[in-house]
Amino acid sequence: ASLSNAPPGNANTFPNSTSIIPSGGIKKTVGEKPGPHKTRSVMYGKVTQMYHNFGYINDEVFFMTSAIVEGSVEVGSKVGVETVYQPNMPIKYSGEKVWIL
Repeated sequence: ASLSNAPPGNANTFPNSTSIIPSGGIKKTVGEKPGPHKTRSVMYGKVTQMYHNFGYINDEVFFMTSAIVEGSVEVGSKVGVETVYQPNMPIKYSGEKVWIL
């Protein structure tokens, strides 16, 4: 399963992905910082890998454990994540804030 954009209703997900929310979702840009690669979006997904200092959501979003702002996150947890798109990085999306759903 892959990340879904919020809120549920319209299907629009990360490239080459399938929504974990049955009805899909819609991308929400929540703000931009100066520069060409700082578009922020709020997405929903499932934690697929967890390590001591970092983890991955649907193997498409990298996040540091310091980005967890609410709840206890482990593999399999359904989470919300505020992402920043970074086209020059191996993992294109970086989680700035992660919270349990």
